[in-house]
Amino acid sequence: MKRFLIVASVSLFCVVMFAHASNRAKQWALYSWLENGQWQFSLIHRTDHHPDNAEVKASSTNSVDAIESRISLLEAGSDVTLNPLPVLNLELHRPPYTTLKDIQRVCDNSKITWGEGE
Repeated sequence: MKRFLIVASVSLFCVVMFAHASNRAKQWALYSWLENGQWQFSLIHRTDHHPDNAEVKASSTNSVDAIESRISLLEAGSDVTLNPLPVLNLELHRPPYTTLKDIQRVCDNSKITWGEGE
């Protein structure tokens, strides 16, 4: 009986951890900022830590079409949040309203939840 309880507890723990990891894999952060008068965008996995400048800029693009294409390839049910956390040495900005609406449309069409950070 004791062995059964241990196996059941370990199994339950594994299921909970898998569900938590699976949910985290669907959380994305979309960062936006101005650089030399051009909008820059970066889509990275969302974590609880504050990303640094290099991490965010490593996958950046100045093309709205490119970032919309990246978002459209995400798994349905994913979450994309605009500027969820501050980035060290990078001043984040909200892109123009029309750009945000275009990105939100792509999310809606791809069954992706859209949100905006602080």
